[in-house]
Amino acid sequence: MHRVVSGPAAMHALAVAAGLALLLGAGVYLLDRPAGSAWLIPAAWQAGAPGAWFGAIGAWLPSFVHTFAFSVLVAWLLPRRLAFIAAACLSWALVDTLAEYGQHAAVSSSVASALEAWFSHSQVAMQVGRYFTQGSFALADVAAGLAGSAAAFVALCLACPEIRRPRAVQTSAGPSRSSRLLGGQPGSTANAVNTPCSFLHPERSSKTRGIAT
Repeated sequence: MHRVVSGPAAMHALAVAAGLALLLGAGVYLLDRPAGSAWLIPAAWQAGAPGAWFGAIGAWLPSFVHTFAFSVLVAWLLPRRLAFIAAACLSWALVDTLAEYGQHAAVSSSVASALEAWFSHSQVAMQVGRYFTQGSFALADVAAGLAGSAAAFVALCLACPEIRRPRAVQTSAGPSRSSRLLGGQPGSTANAVNTPCSFLHPERSSKTRGIAT
């Protein structure tokens, strides 16, 4: 039976996997997308041969790998808590879904105009605006983004033993509360159970101890 690798080594391996996933997404844009379709990649670098390398999965693969990679990398930088891991994955699922919806024909022009107005028609705002106006909304991309975040959440939970390990009861840290209330030392709780209410009848307790000796 194979043992699941977890801990710091697994988290570092996940971070490396996230980096490779981003390279895979960049490869889709370099090899399978038309020139000028990615504003972070120069058009001269793109092969401009849609579907030649990745086929049909190239249409939605970037959405999957982006949400997976960014969810993992953000969670990798945060404390190892289930709430932080869930927040990282849900946040990137939301970002990807909103970015995809922003490409819908009904809202893309309005989104681009709002971005340009908010950022004083800066070059970056215009580039981001073209991302929305030149893109196309696809439910497959939304589903792929959600699947990427879900995959990241599962991988992070498997890699972080501290969020899966139940909190152990610390018995060696000192006397329990019940022991302190009875005025005893660690382990005196059992004696108190065997001799109930002995502190209410000290003479009876003395007789009991005399018989026992």
